Amino acid sequence: MDYVFHGSGVQHLQTIEPQYSLLLKEHVIYASADLYIASLFLDKTGGDYFCSILMDAGSRSPYLIERIENGIQLRYQKKKGSIYVLNKQDFKSREDIWKGEMISDHPVVPVKEIMIDDIATYIFTLSELKKINIIPFSERHKYVHEDDTDLRELFRQEMKAAPTDHRLMQLVSKYHPGFTT
Repeated sequence: MDYVFHGSGVQHLQTIEPQYSLLLKEHVIYASADLYIASLFLDKTGGDYFCSILMDAGSRSPYLIERIENGIQLRYQKKKGSIYVLNKQDFKSREDIWKGEMISDHPVVPVKEIMIDDIATYIFTLSELKKINIIPFSERHKYVHEDDTDLRELFRQEMKAAPTDHRLMQLVSKYHPGFTT
Protein backbone atom coordinates (compact mmCIF):
# COMPACT_ATOMS: atom_id res chain seq x y z
CA MET A 1 0.00 0.00 0.00
CA ASP A 2 1.19 3.54 -0.78
CA TYR A 3 1.38 6.19 1.91
CA VAL A 4 1.40 9.96 2.28
CA PHE A 5 2.59 12.08 5.20
CA HIS A 6 0.95 14.82 7.27
CA GLY A 7 2.96 17.10 9.57
CA SER A 8 1.17 18.41 12.65
CA GLY A 9 2.02 20.31 15.81
CA VAL A 10 -0.45 18.05 17.63
CA GLN A 11 0.72 14.67 18.86
CA HIS A 12 -1.31 11.52 19.63
CA LEU A 13 -4.11 12.10 17.11
CA GLN A 14 -6.33 9.06 16.66
CA THR A 15 -8.16 10.64 13.74
CA ILE A 16 -7.15 13.61 11.61
CA GLU A 17 -10.10 15.86 10.84
CA PRO A 18 -10.36 18.20 7.84
CA GLN A 19 -9.67 21.85 8.72
CA TYR A 20 -10.91 24.92 6.90
CA SER A 21 -8.47 26.17 4.24
CA LEU A 22 -8.73 29.90 3.57
CA LEU A 23 -7.14 29.44 0.16
CA LEU A 24 -9.37 26.56 -0.98
CA LYS A 25 -12.45 27.74 0.93
CA GLU A 26 -13.28 24.20 2.02
CA HIS A 27 -12.42 21.73 4.79
CA VAL A 28 -9.45 19.52 3.86
CA ILE A 29 -6.51 17.59 5.25
CA TYR A 30 -3.22 18.35 3.53
CA ALA A 31 -0.60 15.64 3.02
CA SER A 32 2.48 15.04 0.90
CA ALA A 33 3.94 11.99 -0.79
CA ASP A 34 7.30 13.35 0.42
CA LEU A 35 8.16 12.81 4.10
CA TYR A 36 10.54 15.77 4.09
CA ILE A 37 7.95 18.20 2.72
CA ALA A 38 5.51 17.04 5.41
CA SER A 39 8.26 17.64 7.99
CA LEU A 40 8.29 21.33 7.14
CA PHE A 41 4.64 21.56 8.23
CA LEU A 42 5.23 20.17 11.74
CA ASP A 43 4.51 23.67 12.98
CA LYS A 44 2.86 26.39 10.96
CA THR A 45 3.54 29.36 13.27
CA GLY A 46 4.00 32.43 11.10
CA GLY A 47 3.40 30.42 7.93
CA ASP A 48 5.01 31.87 4.81
CA TYR A 49 5.55 35.13 6.70
CA PHE A 50 8.33 33.39 8.70
CA CYS A 51 9.50 30.73 6.20
CA SER A 52 8.43 29.92 2.66
CA ILE A 53 8.52 26.37 1.39
CA LEU A 54 9.44 25.93 -2.26
CA MET A 55 10.30 23.15 -4.66
CA ASP A 56 12.83 23.69 -7.42
CA ALA A 57 12.47 21.63 -10.59
CA GLY A 58 16.23 20.99 -10.58
CA SER A 59 16.33 19.73 -7.00
CA ARG A 60 14.65 16.80 -5.36
CA SER A 61 14.83 18.46 -1.94
CA PRO A 62 12.42 21.16 -0.75
CA TYR A 63 13.66 24.62 0.18
CA LEU A 64 12.86 26.28 3.50
CA ILE A 65 13.47 29.99 2.95
CA GLU A 66 13.58 32.40 5.88
CA ARG A 67 11.39 35.44 5.18
CA ILE A 68 12.43 37.22 8.38
CA GLU A 69 15.62 37.13 10.46
CA ASN A 70 15.58 33.93 12.60
CA GLY A 71 12.36 32.78 10.93
CA ILE A 72 13.20 29.10 11.38
CA GLN A 73 13.76 29.50 15.11
CA LEU A 74 10.55 31.53 15.51
CA ARG A 75 8.56 28.88 13.66
CA TYR A 76 10.03 25.68 15.10
CA GLN A 77 12.15 26.23 18.23
CA LYS A 78 11.07 24.49 21.46
CA LYS A 79 8.11 22.82 19.75
CA LYS A 80 6.96 19.22 19.42
CA GLY A 81 4.94 17.62 16.66
CA SER A 82 4.23 14.44 14.76
CA ILE A 83 4.37 13.20 11.21
CA TYR A 84 1.40 10.97 10.51
CA VAL A 85 1.64 8.19 7.95
CA LEU A 86 -1.67 7.97 6.06
CA ASN A 87 -3.14 5.76 3.34
CA LYS A 88 -2.62 7.44 -0.03
CA GLN A 89 -5.98 6.13 -1.29
CA ASP A 90 -7.70 8.73 0.92
CA PHE A 91 -5.97 11.64 -0.87
CA LYS A 92 -6.01 13.24 -4.29
CA SER A 93 -3.98 15.81 -6.18
CA ARG A 94 -5.67 18.81 -7.73
CA GLU A 95 -4.53 21.51 -10.12
CA ASP A 96 -5.50 24.30 -7.69
CA ILE A 97 -3.12 23.16 -4.92
CA TRP A 98 0.65 23.25 -4.55
CA LYS A 99 2.38 20.43 -6.44
CA GLY A 100 3.95 19.10 -3.23
CA GLU A 101 0.55 18.48 -1.64
CA MET A 102 -2.48 16.23 -1.82
CA ILE A 103 -5.80 16.67 -0.02
CA SER A 104 -8.59 14.67 1.57
CA ASP A 105 -12.06 15.98 2.37
CA HIS A 106 -12.91 13.38 5.02
CA PRO A 107 -11.47 12.28 8.40
CA VAL A 108 -8.49 9.93 8.16
CA VAL A 109 -7.14 7.42 10.69
CA PRO A 110 -3.30 7.41 10.81
CA VAL A 111 -1.46 4.19 10.02
CA LYS A 112 1.52 5.32 12.11
CA GLU A 113 2.73 8.33 14.11
CA ILE A 114 6.34 9.52 14.03
CA MET A 115 6.81 11.74 17.08
CA ILE A 116 9.27 14.64 16.90
CA ASP A 117 10.21 16.04 20.32
CA ASP A 118 12.32 18.96 19.06
CA ILE A 119 11.19 20.21 15.66
CA ALA A 120 14.00 22.78 15.19
CA THR A 121 16.71 20.17 15.82
CA TYR A 122 14.92 17.74 13.48
CA ILE A 123 14.70 20.39 10.70
CA PHE A 124 18.40 21.29 11.02
CA THR A 125 19.31 17.58 11.00
CA LEU A 126 17.34 17.11 7.76
CA SER A 127 19.36 19.98 6.29
CA GLU A 128 22.66 18.42 7.39
CA LEU A 129 21.56 15.15 5.76
CA LYS A 130 20.76 17.10 2.54
CA LYS A 131 17.08 16.10 2.69
CA ILE A 132 15.97 19.76 2.72
CA ASN A 133 17.67 23.02 1.76
CA ILE A 134 17.66 25.82 4.32
CA ILE A 135 18.06 29.30 2.87
CA PRO A 136 18.91 31.94 5.50
CA PHE A 137 17.17 35.31 5.49
CA SER A 138 20.27 37.05 4.07
CA GLU A 139 20.13 34.85 0.92
CA ARG A 140 16.35 34.74 0.42
CA HIS A 141 16.25 37.01 -2.64
CA LYS A 142 18.05 34.39 -4.71
CA TYR A 143 14.80 32.40 -4.44
CA VAL A 144 11.93 34.85 -3.84
CA HIS A 145 10.89 38.29 -5.11
CA GLU A 146 13.15 41.05 -3.87
CA ASP A 147 10.15 43.23 -3.03
CA ASP A 148 8.25 40.35 -1.38
CA THR A 149 5.48 40.60 -4.00
CA ASP A 150 4.46 37.01 -3.32
CA LEU A 151 3.98 37.63 0.42
CA ARG A 152 2.14 40.88 -0.24
CA GLU A 153 -0.25 39.04 -2.56
CA LEU A 154 -0.73 36.24 -0.02
CA PHE A 155 -1.52 38.83 2.67
CA ARG A 156 -4.01 40.54 0.33
CA GLN A 157 -5.74 37.21 -0.40
CA GLU A 158 -5.85 36.17 3.24
CA MET A 159 -7.25 39.53 4.38
CA LYS A 160 -9.88 39.38 1.64
CA ALA A 161 -10.89 35.89 2.78
CA ALA A 162 -10.87 36.79 6.50
CA PRO A 163 -10.96 40.58 6.92
CA THR A 164 -11.45 40.37 10.69
CA ASP A 165 -8.48 38.06 11.32
CA HIS A 166 -6.76 40.16 13.99
CA ARG A 167 -4.04 37.56 14.63
CA LEU A 168 -2.94 37.74 11.00
CA MET A 169 -2.95 41.54 11.07
CA GLN A 170 -0.87 41.57 14.28
CA LEU A 171 1.62 39.04 12.89
CA VAL A 172 2.12 40.91 9.64
CA SER A 173 2.21 44.32 11.34
CA LYS A 174 4.98 43.09 13.65
CA TYR A 175 7.17 41.18 11.18
CA HIS A 176 6.34 42.85 7.83
CA PRO A 177 5.14 46.35 8.81
CA GLY A 178 5.43 47.70 5.25
CA PHE A 179 2.58 45.40 4.15
CA THR A 180 -0.04 47.07 6.32
CA THR A 181 0.63 50.73 5.54
